[in-house]
Amino acid sequence: IYNYGFSYAMSRGEILYKDFNLLIPPIGPIVYLLPFLFGTSFIVFNAYQAILICVLFHFLFKLFDNKAWFFLIVFVFPIPIPYITALFQGYNFLLILELVILLWLEKEKKNDYLIGVILGLCVFTKQTVGVAFCLVSIFYLFKDYKKVVRRFLGFLIPCFVFLFYFLITGTLYSFFVMCLFGMFDFTSGNS
Repeated sequence: IYNYGFSYAMSRGEILYKDFNLLIPPIGPIVYLLPFLFGTSFIVFNAYQAILICVLFHFLFKLFDNKAWFFLIVFVFPIPIPYITALFQGYNFLLILELVILLWLEKEKKNDYLIGVILGLCVFTKQTVGVAFCLVSIFYLFKDYKKVVRRFLGFLIPCFVFLFYFLITGTLYSFFVMCLFGMFDFTSGNS
């Protein structure tokens, strides 16, 4: 429900990191802002998530053919750790979706600039996991310098878009305090 609240606040004109605290990067609330173009109903919000789940499984079937049914079984099979929560609105789901899209782009040998843009979006979805995705991409491409440079240039596109947004709204410092420095404060207090 918190993702609904963040996106609802944005739909009312509130500014991320200025009018309300947000400890995650901005992609989640921005992606989940789209259903508010059609109304503020929680049903519309959930219908939008159902569409995103269909997009996820579209790419899973492109990657794994009929073996993709296994992922659906894993997500809904009742076990001690409820994987089904990964299908709810939030950065966990968005990271799964972005990872599957990245795997499909790699399999199809698509444009390196596009892969870089998706990697940048991963960092702005959840900074720690997005950086891990970037490191894996760089590690496997270390010998191909040109691919790394093209992906890095693609990666810079979301970075500059958000830098521009943060500068215009005056929230760059708040973004760093909440999403980077706050993360170190949070982890230092949790052994």
